[in-house]
Amino acid sequence: MIEKDRAMYARLRFLFIFFGLFMGAFLISVSAQYVIDPHKGNEIYDKWGWLDGNQILIPFSNHGEIAHYPWPHSGEWPKGTGHTYIDGICMIVQAAANDVNGKRIHPLETNYREDNKVSPTGKIWGWTPLPGYANPNQDSPALSDDPNTWPAFWPDRLGTPTDPGWPGFWNGYFGKGVTNAQQETYYRMDDNTDKKYDFYPDSTDTTRGGLGMQVSVRGFQWSNVLAQNTLFWLYDITNIGTTDYDSVMFVEFIDYGIGGTNDGADDIGDYSLELDMAYAWDTNGLGSPGNWGPVGYVGMAFLESPGNSTDGKDNDDDGLVDERRDNDAGQYVYGPVGYYDVTGQIDPAKGIQSRWHWSGDENGNWITYTDVNHNGKWDASEPLNDDVGTDGIGPFDAAYTGPDADGSQGNGRPDQGEPDFGIT
Repeated sequence: MIEKDRAMYARLRFLFIFFGLFMGAFLISVSAQYVIDPHKGNEIYDKWGWLDGNQILIPFSNHGEIAHYPWPHSGEWPKGTGHTYIDGICMIVQAAANDVNGKRIHPLETNYREDNKVSPTGKIWGWTPLPGYANPNQDSPALSDDPNTWPAFWPDRLGTPTDPGWPGFWNGYFGKGVTNAQQETYYRMDDNTDKKYDFYPDSTDTTRGGLGMQVSVRGFQWSNVLAQNTLFWLYDITNIGTTDYDSVMFVEFIDYGIGGTNDGADDIGDYSLELDMAYAWDTNGLGSPGNWGPVGYVGMAFLESPGNSTDGKDNDDDGLVDERRDNDAGQYVYGPVGYYDVTGQIDPAKGIQSRWHWSGDENGNWITYTDVNHNGKWDASEPLNDDVGTDGIGPFDAAYTGPDADGSQGNGRPDQGEPDFGIT
C-alpha cells in the first residue's frame, strides 16, 4: 500500500541494474527523509543526455525513459563498438482508485517514445520532469562529472542548514559533493500532467493530476571491473497527495534490440528463478549490420524493495524482522543484528549475531567516532568514521565547509545521510 501519512510520506525506492554482457536490477524502500518539491512537472523541461561512465553507452531522459530506438549507440556494449542491445526502457506505476463518481479506475503513469497517453492538444499524460534539477541553458540532465549540467542550486537542498542549496557542489546520493560512482545522474519527475480521469489525488490541490506521485531518479555507473558492464537505476517514488492506495504496481518495461536496431526479430527471453533475473539473447548470435558476433546477453534484476516493518517477518532473509530505512537512531542496546557482521556483510552460516548497536541501525554496522583520548566527545584530531553528519561528508572531503549546523557531526549516534545507516 502507498499511503500519505500526516507524519510521513510513503516512499518507494527501486534500484535497477542493467548488466551483462549487460545487466539490470532495482530496489525499493521507505523513508521520511524525502524532501517534497512543491513544483510540478512539465514536458517543457524535457532533456536527454548520455551515460558513458563504464562499458555501457546509453541515452536517457529526465522523464524516466532510457535508450531510444532508432538512435545509434542505444544501449551500446562494449562502448565504442557500435553494437547495440536496447531499443527502449520506461518506468511504470499503476494504482487502483475511485474517481469522483465512485467508479473504479486504474491510472497508469509512464512516458515512452510510443503508445503514450496524450491530451486532446497532444500534451503528455504521464511522467514529466520537475524544474530546477539541471542547468536550463544546456540540453542534458545533470551529470556528476559535468558541472556545466548542474543547476545554480539544488531545490531539494535549500533546507540544509549548512550551505543551503549546495551551490557549486554535486547533489550526490552519498553526500554533498560526493562522486562515489564514475558517473551519476539525478533528476525528479511527477505525473501531474495526467488529467485523463475525473480523479484528484490531492484534496488540497485539485489542479494536480495523475496519482500524486513524485519520483526522485538516480542512475549510477562504476568502472570497477566487477561493475563495468552494469548500469544501476534508483527510483524513490513518493505519494505526495492525500489519497491512500490499496494496490500499487511498479513495472520496468524493456524493449530489447539485441544485436542492433534492425535485428530484434530473433530476440528471445527467459527468467532465472535461481538468479532472480529476467534476461534475453539473440537466437542466432549474430548482430547487424555486418553479422558481427558473438552477441551478448541482457539481464535485468530487482535488487531490493522495502520490507513490511510491522508484520513481524523477515522479508528479505537477512535475519532481521520489521526492518526500516526511515527511522532515527533509537536506543543503544545489546541485541540481535541479523546475519550481519560488523562490516555489514551477511553470513547466514554463523547464525543470528548479537552486539551493542543503536536500535535504529538494525544490522549494527554503523561506527561512531574513535574517542582516542577517552574524554567522551569528538575532538578535531579524532577519526569520525561513519559519524560525519547528515550531509554525509567530513573534514577530509572536498565539499566539506564545516560541521553540520544541526549538530549531527560527531554526536555519537547515527543520523540519516551518514554512511551505513538508513537510506545509505
